[in-house]
Amino acid sequence: MKATPRFLSPKWATVLAAGLCALVLILSVQVAFAAIKVDFRQCANEDPTLGDCHWITGIIQKNNSLYYEGMSVPQRAVFNEIPAGTVPTLTFWHDATKGGIHAYDFLTSYAQAEAAAHDAAVDFNDLDGQACGPGIHGQLAPVCTSLRTGGYQFDVDVPNDPFLSADGSTQARIDAYELVYGNRTIRIYADAPITGALLELSHDVLDGGDTADSSIQYTLTYTSTGTQLLVEMAGHISVSGDPSVNGIAWGVGRGASNISGGPYHFKLNQLDGASLGQQDNQIMGADILILPGNIIVDKVTDPAGDPTSFDFELRDATGGIIATFPLTDTQPPFNSGQLSAGIYYVEELGPPTGWALDEIICVDPSGGTTTAGNMATIDLAQGEDVTCTFYDSREPAYLTLVKTVINDDGGTAVAGDFQAYIDPSPVDWNVAYEVEPNVQHTASEDLVAGYSASVWGTDCAADGTITLLPGDNKTCTITNDDIAPTLTLVKTVVNDDGGTAVAADFQAYIDAAPVNWSTTYDLSAGAHTASEDLVPGYSASVWSGDCASDGSITLALDEDATCYITNDDIAPTLTLVKTVVN
Repeated sequence: MKATPRFLSPKWATVLAAGLCALVLILSVQVAFAAIKVDFRQCANEDPTLGDCHWITGIIQKNNSLYYEGMSVPQRAVFNEIPAGTVPTLTFWHDATKGGIHAYDFLTSYAQAEAAAHDAAVDFNDLDGQACGPGIHGQLAPVCTSLRTGGYQFDVDVPNDPFLSADGSTQARIDAYELVYGNRTIRIYADAPITGALLELSHDVLDGGDTADSSIQYTLTYTSTGTQLLVEMAGHISVSGDPSVNGIAWGVGRGASNISGGPYHFKLNQLDGASLGQQDNQIMGADILILPGNIIVDKVTDPAGDPTSFDFELRDATGGIIATFPLTDTQPPFNSGQLSAGIYYVEELGPPTGWALDEIICVDPSGGTTTAGNMATIDLAQGEDVTCTFYDSREPAYLTLVKTVINDDGGTAVAGDFQAYIDPSPVDWNVAYEVEPNVQHTASEDLVAGYSASVWGTDCAADGTITLLPGDNKTCTITNDDIAPTLTLVKTVVNDDGGTAVAADFQAYIDAAPVNWSTTYDLSAGAHTASEDLVPGYSASVWSGDCASDGSITLALDEDATCYITNDDIAPTLTLVKTVVN
């Protein structure tokens, strides 16, 4: 039997019509949003060149990227054909914890991602210039370029996050981050003016409930009549370490590098309630590196600028040598380069002769470094720089001048009569004077008449020059000897009256000592007397020359004197006496 058609009552016809209109409207909205074009990618920063951004939809991992904890991974979303006249609302989310280990903990800007990369010594080469790099899906590449070069931009504040993790306050980590890198924002571009924008967030677990997998949900609402949108933001990679040392850290072993197993996610969700499909950027936690630290060693000498080289050794916790290096006061400090967290030893070997290590001062943000003797024991925390400065002072050098005076020829001088000098400065004998080391000095003296001077000896060269090393205590000696005066007695014999005596017949004397004529004799300084034995038949003149007439003479040191005397034969006489006898 064929079914007979049934007709609705007017009331139900009206309801049906309204329903059909609603269905058509819903389908129209779905069709409109299904037409939205979207490209969501993240920056692989070593694919293949370190620092260049290759925008990928694949997983960030060690074969295409080098990211440390504390860096941010740039995310880029390009949209086209957004229905005009709407107030779009974009929702997205990222993993906050995976298995209770922190993943991405908050959002940052591209500029902040660049700053953190610079601090980690993994600079982006040109993130701004590569923001619309190759690989954008379909025809969205010119959209990205057009929006960045001629569109309208708006920096949206990233809100504070009051969530209390099982590991502590999220906002406390944000505050520590912003203290270094400033207020966090994300940037959006549109092809029409943006008159306002708001970013809101929420967690999918209650406070303290992030001990397993958890996420942070975001809602971005902006006001614009544009049909194109570019969103630039970055996910901050959570940090391991002691939060009392590094306020951004979540705890030892609690940062993203400790996530094992599969990757964690940064996903776009919906635009005005319509699904955007599978827009999922992933990162492999096990391939994130713990930010290395650096050990910096500096040398300061007193006096400043001294060229002396000091040897150092850097060792690891097992005693293995990492580096040996010299340092001078004028050299730049030694930088170890990137080191993993752990215990290290820096030792000054020596120091060189004549130097003393006064102290070691280490600046360690975590406060774990200690010093003893010539060595600093450094407890290097993740991502920190520890600077140890070794202060050495040069030990003084001392020079003493010693004088010996020999007075064996009548001299009466003492050491103080001979003024001593070190370089141009007068000094006293037998006193140690501090002198500049590593510089040539000269010892000298003023001479005293009548004294001879030996060459300089002991530690000085013969000419009195000497160079002392730091810590030296040297002595230079010199001897002064009084110079004996000399006296020569000269005899002249006149035989004009038949005499035949010669000089030797007249015994000469100096004081009581017999001497030879015309011979020079060393005497002591002072009074002396020349004399002779007379020979019958000869007369003697008075003494002359340097002697007084009686032969006396007073000799000074280093004086050469000659005394003369003449003996003349006395002519005989004959008297004839006549006697006449008458």
